[in-house]
Parts: sequence; C-alpha cells; structure tokens
Amino acid sequence: MGFKVLVVGSGAQGRVIAHFFDMDEDVELVKLSDVDRKALDYCARFYKKAETSIASASDTDEVSKLARDVDVLVNAVPVEFNLNLMKAALKAGTNYLDMAFEYRDFEKILALNEKFQKEDLTALVAFGVSPGLTDVLVALAADELDAVNEVKILLADYADSDIVYTTWSPRIFLDDCTRPPMVYEDGRIKHLKPFAEPEVIEFPRVGKITVYAHPHEEVLTVSKTIKGVRRVSVKMGCGLMDFFRVLYTMGILYENAMITKKKVKVDDVEVDPADVVVRFLPRPITGEELREYIEKGVIREAITAIVVQVYGTKNGKESVVESSTVSPPIKEIVNTTPLANNISYPTSLCAYMAAKMIIDGSIKSKGVLFPEELTREERTEFLRRIGAYKPPIKVKTTTISYLN
Repeated sequence: MGFKVLVVGSGAQGRVIAHFFDMDEDVELVKLSDVDRKALDYCARFYKKAETSIASASDTDEVSKLARDVDVLVNAVPVEFNLNLMKAALKAGTNYLDMAFEYRDFEKILALNEKFQKEDLTALVAFGVSPGLTDVLVALAADELDAVNEVKILLADYADSDIVYTTWSPRIFLDDCTRPPMVYEDGRIKHLKPFAEPEVIEFPRVGKITVYAHPHEEVLTVSKTIKGVRRVSVKMGCGLMDFFRVLYTMGILYENAMITKKKVKVDDVEVDPADVVVRFLPRPITGEELREYIEKGVIREAITAIVVQVYGTKNGKESVVESSTVSPPIKEIVNTTPLANNISYPTSLCAYMAAKMIIDGSIKSKGVLFPEELTREERTEFLRRIGAYKPPIKVKTTTISYLN
C-alpha cells in the first residue's frame, strides 16, 4: 500500500502540491479539500488519483476526519487557519506541514511542540521556498562558519511580459507590502516603515533589482535558531512592489492598508484607496492562461530568484557564505506542471519534497520544527532531491573569506 496525503486548499500552492503527489508512484491517494467546489473541479481535471472534498479549514473536526487515515496533512490555505489545522493533525494522529505562518501566532505555534513530540509526529512549519529553502540555506551556511553575525535573505520576481499579472492573491501581497517589515537587531525584533532600506542587488538570470525590507517569517525563525546571530533581514523586489511603493509615497497606500481602513472623500463618495487598488489588480493567472500567453509570446520569461548571504567568521577571518537559486525556465514549468507558475512551482516543490521526506522516513526529527532545525543530513538530502527533480531547483553556494 502506498502513502496517503491530505492537501487543504486548492489555490495557487495547494493545486500544485497535489499535482506533485498525484505524479508520485509511492503515493496511493491524494485528498484535496477546499470550500470552493468550482476550484476543486478545475483542479481535478489534472489528477489521476485525487479525491476532492468540500471542507472548511476553520472546522477542526471536519478536517481531522479527512486526515484520519493519511500520512501527512499539508496546509495550503491562508495563515489564519494554521493553528486550526495543526490541531486537526494532532487530533487525527498525522504529520503536518505548512508554508508560512501568522507572525502573531509564533509563540502559540511553538507551544504545540510537546504535543507533537508526545504523539511521535512531525510538524514542519514555514517550509516552502521562502520561508523554507531559504532557511535550509542559512543553516547550511552557518555550519560552514565558526560564528554568524548577520543573515540577509534577498528575493526577486521578474517578468518579461507585455501584460500585468499576479501569481498569488493580490490582497495578501498588498497586505505584506504595507505591513511594517521586521528586522532582528541587537537582540530584539524591530519594525521599520514599509519599503525601508532600499538596496540594489544583482540576481542571477535577472540582473539588478531594487529590493526593500519586507515582513517575512525568516526574521523570527532564523533569529531563534541560529546561535549568536546579531542581525536578520529579508528584502524583496519586483515590478508590482515598485508600483506599490510609488502609491505609498504619494499617500494613496498607507501602513497596514489591508488591516486599518482609511476613507478618502472623492466628490460625494467615501472610498478606501487600498480597496480601489486591489479592485483593479488582476486575479492570479491560471496555468492554462500562462501557457496560452507564453505560446503567443505575450509572456516571454518569468523568474523567481533568491540570494542568501550569511556573514560571520571562519578561521579567524571575516567571511560570507552566499547561496543563490532561480526558478527553472517558465516554459519548462508549464510543460511539466500545468497548474504552476514561476513562484508556485519552487514553493510547492519544496513543500511537497519536505512532506514526502516526512512520510518516507527521511526526516526523522519530531515535534514542531522550522526548516533550520532539521539535521544537517536531512537538510542535505532535501537539497539533493529538489536538485534531482525535473525541472530541478539547483543551488549555487560560494564562501569568501577576507583578511581582518
């Protein structure tokens, strides 16, 4: 008998994770649940051994029933449901994985560690591409250094396209961009203004991109798990982010735009400018639309690039370990994984591979874990597997030491 998997959520990530499991010869059954029957029916056309169910991620009992006979529950819904789904996994007696978390729930997530350990279960938290792969690269770099001083995680999204399109929820992305970004510095978490600390970075296959401080889980997890680190930051850059920054500078967007509502009177009508911006942003592109635009030459390339820089000392010298990776060519992605794009492919592949390693016993660590907390052997095996998949996610790492 093969493995059984439950993927909760059939959005941009969930549908691709389900596809990877559906293609896996070791997997007997893929359960895919969502509250949207139309979305489930769309996804089901691409699977051979998937079973779809209507279920709300807010209903712990309902999800736990679906998860009762599976080997892992993969959470692919918004982060406000994480605690519900972690409890559902515990109730069902199964392993768990998600790709992000709500920052305010950090301590509550940690508090579930003993319960997962007691049940001899693994709960991998924040394991996609960023966070996820980025954390693995940080931990492997830290292994190479005698001491770690600073960690910089740099992210870029680039498209050579004649149209504006989005690859995941525009509302969630706008929320991320207008939240005060976090940095870890001097032993505590600090909050900056949105779009703070702009910096021009050279990314592989992309070129120079302006990145800005951005709220991300790695600031919390890396500062907790990497001993002695003094500063941790995450920066991101893309065309849509540059556009949001212009609107923020003009006062059209504002801090916490998706949380704190701000009304502006236009003639005799009061409107929230952030809601107006979201209203005009295109919905996430489907795999079929992406393929069509690529075939017509409307979209020529779409790249997600990551650079991870870990600064410290090695053999008494100031050193930096730099790792980088880019998504496979977009044509390869759409030809092999019809539901994916340049962001959902690497994110979902990393989540799928980590979940597969839990259920096949390659990840033996138990309890609530962040990617950095896996053993070196587990981290190395994870990189080997994503580098061997077709198309692969390959990582290039270099260590440079400087005389003091």
